[in-house]
Amino acid sequence: MKQLQQNGVSLDVTKNARKTNENMSDFIVESLLSLLPKYIKNINIGILGYSYKANSDDIRNTKTDDLIKELKKITPNAKISDYIVSKKNKYIM
Repeated sequence: MKQLQQNGVSLDVTKNARKTNENMSDFIVESLLSLLPKYIKNINIGILGYSYKANSDDIRNTKTDDLIKELKKITPNAKISDYIVSKKNKYIM
C-alpha cells in the first residue's frame, strides 16, 4: 500500500473498507444490544466461526477477538466455535 501511495494511486476504497472492518465488532454488539431486552443478564452468545476466511484455519486477520472482548462485557457466557480452527488451535475455545 505504501508503494501505491508513493506512486500517487488513491487508496480511498481500501482505506474505507479497512475502517469498516475495524468498526464491525462495535456495530455487531450495538445491533445485538438494540435487539435484547435491557434486563437480560448472563445470556448465552455463540460465535460460529473464528477465522477470517471460510474453510480456513488462518486466524491472522480475524476480528473475532475484538468481537468476543466486546461481548464479554455484556455476558461472561460468550463463546466461539470453529471446527476447522479448533483442530490446530485448541486454545481458542
